[in-house]
Amino acid sequence: MAKVAERRKHGNRWQVNYVGALGKRRYRTYATYKAAVIARRQLAAEADQARAAGTPAVERHRTYLELEQLWKDVKHRKRSHADDERHMKVHLRPAFERTRLDEITPQVIARFERDLSERISTGTVRLVLALLRSMLNLAEEHHCIGKAPKIRLPSADAQDYDWLASDDDIEAVLEAARGTGFAGLDVLYATAIWTGMRQGELCGLRWTDVSFERRLITVQRSFEQPTASNRVRHMPIVDRLLPMLQAWHVERANDGIVFPNEAGQMQWKRSRATSRTFYRCLQFATLQRIRFHDLRHTSAPGAERRGKLPAAEDPRAPEHADDAAVRAPGPRWSGGKLGGVRREIASGPRTLRCQRRR
Repeated sequence: MAKVAERRKHGNRWQVNYVGALGKRRYRTYATYKAAVIARRQLAAEADQARAAGTPAVERHRTYLELEQLWKDVKHRKRSHADDERHMKVHLRPAFERTRLDEITPQVIARFERDLSERISTGTVRLVLALLRSMLNLAEEHHCIGKAPKIRLPSADAQDYDWLASDDDIEAVLEAARGTGFAGLDVLYATAIWTGMRQGELCGLRWTDVSFERRLITVQRSFEQPTASNRVRHMPIVDRLLPMLQAWHVERANDGIVFPNEAGQMQWKRSRATSRTFYRCLQFATLQRIRFHDLRHTSAPGAERRGKLPAAEDPRAPEHADDAAVRAPGPRWSGGKLGGVRREIASGPRTLRCQRRR
């Protein structure tokens, strides 16, 4: 009989580890003690039978639900774990709940993709199929299937970005923020506009990450976790943002966090400053409603990320942060119609004008 270790408590579940058909130690978790005992006997018998019969070293008849549990056990530390859970519950589980893994063929996946395309956007279809592809690759790594089927993601639709269209719109939003009575709200919005930082990066920003001497902001966390790209990057403090940030530093230098909430703690994803209050500022400024994240698209780095403007030599890296670089931060792009967007960065104090082509 195959070697099977004793079942043991694993958090609020029960874990069984055993030697599979390939002779490698494997692990599975179950909700109850009884289920772990039954699975322990079954897994050992299947491994013995596979070796005795000389069949391919693949654990047969594994179901999608078992793969889903394996994914949760292995990938529970993912940043997007909650999104994976939602996609599995809403899209994958209804389609494959009673399906064995060896029955998920390219033809089945193609029908599943067509069904998804009729109900949800192309972007969501891409996310769901990417998750399914990763799950099947994990099943292959754990020898639950022989070879994972290839899944090609549909082409992404051209994205229509929203942003503040002019300097007047930017000033209107900042003026509305000052009128709300929330201290530092205008500085938060200005930093989002002129650096292109994400909401989590702004909320997790600390004064130790801000260097006024080098005029650089070090972006190394999102809320209390690593950034979305899991990399540290450096953003310049442009001329229009510098005096606002310096004045805010004098007032709140002892807080540690650059943009705390009213209690002096870190703001979180559902904070009013980035949702209800932000929408009120747009309404007061008589502007169309956009997301707080769209302020990131207003910045010049945001245009470069979207491919609307040509990349330029970046003087903002730490090793190039000399006097000349910090006096004229940001890439030197000239005006012109590129992808329906006209952006001009004027000489002297840097100003940014963005206009959607009518």
